[in-house]
Amino acid sequence: MILGTLLAVSLKPQSDCLNALYQQEMEKAKKNIEQIAEYRKQEPIKPVYTKGTNVNLRSLESKEVVNKIENANTELKLVKELADFSVVRTNDNQTYYISTDYIQSEKQTTSLPTSNGCTKPAPKTSGIKSYMPYKAITSVSSPQYKLQQQAYTGKHGIRMVNGRYCVALGSFYTNRIGQNFDLVLENGTVIPCVLADQKADKDTNGSNQVTSHNGCMSEFIVDSNSLDRTAKRMGDISYCEECWKSPIKQIILY
Repeated sequence: MILGTLLAVSLKPQSDCLNALYQQEMEKAKKNIEQIAEYRKQEPIKPVYTKGTNVNLRSLESKEVVNKIENANTELKLVKELADFSVVRTNDNQTYYISTDYIQSEKQTTSLPTSNGCTKPAPKTSGIKSYMPYKAITSVSSPQYKLQQQAYTGKHGIRMVNGRYCVALGSFYTNRIGQNFDLVLENGTVIPCVLADQKADKDTNGSNQVTSHNGCMSEFIVDSNSLDRTAKRMGDISYCEECWKSPIKQIILY
């Protein structure tokens, strides 16, 4: 009798704990259902556009892939912007989760710029686009350092000036810090840039176009703490956007 009583007493706290956990899970599930219902009723904030092709659309209930968008630059309506998976609505009024990394506020430019500029060809490369931390630029009197005082950390954690990405090039292309240029990729994508640092001639090939050890033409200047996680893991800025995964075809200097 005493043993049974002791056993019942010892099991009661465990039972209470399990009941509490169950209640917490039920409350969480209820809130999730309410949140999903709210997303479906909520008016969209603004239009957004897909990056790359075959972008997954996921169920609000399970986050499992239930649909795909085949074409890049497909317009969606943003309902709620979240860190990992944002909520969007399609033209047929369906609401989904989508990876935040695969939507953008503006359509990606895929045609050559209309402004006149000096075009220089690019050699055949693997397409890797390396990066360096902006805090490595430490010479206070240098034009590179002064440019960084005007720069800000923008999209993907890349430093920017006036909407252009900060990039270092070899001296074959230009040595004027602050000069605007466009990287034109083989797939037609155009990345607007500004010369923010100069690759040392000793580190580049004989024509001073690419870095000798990895064949990289463009070295983006980044804020390491804010850099896109996939780009950081792969060591290649190309992974910031699906349409950047293409070698550079030419550079247009302005």
